[in-house]
Amino acid sequence: MYESRKLSERERKALIELRKSHRLPWHSPPRFIKQDRIYMISAACFEHQQIINATPDRLEKFTVALLEFLNECCEKLYLWVVLPNHYHFVAHILDLDKYSRKVQPFHSINAISWNKEDERSGRKVFHSYSDRFMRSERHYWTTFNYIHNNPVKHGYVKKWQEWPCSSVHYYLEKYGYEKMKEIWFKYPLKNYGKGWDDWSS
Repeated sequence: MYESRKLSERERKALIELRKSHRLPWHSPPRFIKQDRIYMISAACFEHQQIINATPDRLEKFTVALLEFLNECCEKLYLWVVLPNHYHFVAHILDLDKYSRKVQPFHSINAISWNKEDERSGRKVFHSYSDRFMRSERHYWTTFNYIHNNPVKHGYVKKWQEWPCSSVHYYLEKYGYEKMKEIWFKYPLKNYGKGWDDWSS
């Protein structure tokens, strides 16, 4: 369920301010030179349970925490989306092993906090993560469409811009609706995500 619809007017205004201060990617799209290490990282809740939005403000709070975490451990952030049971982002990561060592404690801290809130001590929350290397400009732009369309794909909203926890708002402001539409048709999704992001919401 789209939890932000339950928020009061004051809470909605606070969320808009939060988005303005935390949603911006740090750089323009990558140039794809040989030494670039641009990855799409995906992490899901164990058995795809909707734990990230189990309380009205958890999704937004986790989004802020995730962006702060990425700011510390990635060189550049390009794209991101956070959903009730998983998240995706694309970033320049120099050392994937180092990222792996940092993400486990980050997941654990959130899991312990949420299990305490939900009175579910010992529940497994996150099921590791997967990484995909961005091979080309086409791969990047298809991923751009995929990440921003993810809330629509999983049935949370009907339009990209209706989902608050996504980098789509930055790009809509940067490129405008017509350019976003052009990117959508130039880099179609086809079967992108089939087999690894097919779980039901």
